[in-house]
Amino acid sequence: VLYATGFQPALGHLPISLDQATGLPRLRGLESADVPGLFFLGLGDLRNWRSRFIRGIREDSDALATVILRSLAKRSPPSRSESR
Repeated sequence: VLYATGFQPALGHLPISLDQATGLPRLRGLESADVPGLFFLGLGDLRNWRSRFIRGIREDSDALATVILRSLAKRSPPSRSESR
């Protein structure tokens, strides 16, 4: 799941813990620390200072795609043709 947050995120409706001072979620990389499979783009300083801007989201989305593909590869059982 991708959740593009924009410049001033409103995240109170999500079932996640938010930092009281910043209002931002607890993360492990680009993934929620509370909800596995919930990924964030558009938050400041996710990967660098540009993460909150369109240029940064473009760069972060490439990195996130790699993370998601690796995660799916670990979770997916082998297909029938691979198990023979």
